[in-house]
Amino acid sequence: MKKYILFSLVLFLSSHTWADNRSIISELSTLVEQHRYEDAFNLAQEHSAELEGDSQFDFLYGFSALQIGKFEPALFSFERLSASHPQVQRYRLELARSYFYLDNLEQAEKEFERILASNPPANVQANIQRFLDAIAAKRQALQSRTQTSLTLAAGYDSNFNSATDAQKIALFDGLFYATLSPAQRRQDSPFMQLRAISSHSRPLSRLSSWDVLAYFNHRWVSEDNDYSLSGAGAQIGSRHLFGAWQLRPSLNLTQYLLGGEEYQQDLSLSGDVFWQISPQFQPFARLNLLRLDNKINNDTDKLRPQIESGSSFNFGALNGQISVNYGQDFKAHRSAIYMRDGLGASLQAQYRWGFGDIYTQLLWQSSQYQEKMALFSKREDNFGLLLLGYRQHLNSQFSLYAQVSQSENDSTVKLYQYSRTLAETGLTWAF
Repeated sequence: MKKYILFSLVLFLSSHTWADNRSIISELSTLVEQHRYEDAFNLAQEHSAELEGDSQFDFLYGFSALQIGKFEPALFSFERLSASHPQVQRYRLELARSYFYLDNLEQAEKEFERILASNPPANVQANIQRFLDAIAAKRQALQSRTQTSLTLAAGYDSNFNSATDAQKIALFDGLFYATLSPAQRRQDSPFMQLRAISSHSRPLSRLSSWDVLAYFNHRWVSEDNDYSLSGAGAQIGSRHLFGAWQLRPSLNLTQYLLGGEEYQQDLSLSGDVFWQISPQFQPFARLNLLRLDNKINNDTDKLRPQIESGSSFNFGALNGQISVNYGQDFKAHRSAIYMRDGLGASLQAQYRWGFGDIYTQLLWQSSQYQEKMALFSKREDNFGLLLLGYRQHLNSQFSLYAQVSQSENDSTVKLYQYSRTLAETGLTWAF
């Protein structure tokens, strides 16, 4: 009789404990369904001692931990589940994700490939491919990279000297008029252009890297070699990651030659801050300080601090950047003039179409000159540009492009009012 009573008591307590455990697991399941992962994880931790080993509990515990960035507890849960139930692909998929977030890329790749070999549904395959691409990107981020491109182009410039069509201009607020010579007015010409860009980046750690960029450009204007322009420069910078934030300081130096003669030197220091708010948007802010030294006309030497803010966007085949900027000139020396304040906006967009890209650029810049010019009224300019182009990728190294742009400069001083059309086509070799 005593044995019967003892057996009944044990059976009652066991059934009561089982009912309590089922109640906890049911509550866990409800929290996960409601996306209350933090609450689910805390509840699971509280009862892990008595419930670990139950497959339903282990999955809910590991999944909630994975969703809130507790990757080690998630790994333990899914390692246990995958060992006990090797045929359940969902457990193995979450195990692979745990390895990925813990930067165990070799093991993550092995698990993802094992799942792919079982031919899962198309949506699962697509999700796995995104992780495999991310693994490749992480590996590449830890390797030094060198890239170079050469472009040879030809085209037509309707106004290579950015001059007015007007034959006469007003002086002293219309008191006198001056007749412009043909050389002072708009001139057009075919041109050829050579561009070369080479960059090298090297990681310092998983969260930082440095890079250097060198570039050269030469544009031959067939009708007047005095307007052939060359530019060569270098940029050195670094990148530092802080979670979703990225900091990039850089220093840039560019030297220009006009008609084979030394023309201008630009030295700029920039600081960029990026915020990866979502996979689609990355807002940024940029501070830039430019020192412009004109070797031909010292009147234009300046210091120009500028602030720019905007966001890049990425919607699969469509990506680009939109931004606004403001800058103000300061005299580099007392004799400098032609200082101006400028406000602008720009939009760049690219759409991937088959084996090619359609791209466009919109630019607007308003400039107010700080001082009245000796012979003219106070100058204000509004500059606008629209560019449309198409690039066809022939293979991984070669691409052909064609583009046309139209720019208009509306100025209160007629001498600086002009329009310009540029048409260009070229071949790029990237390696």
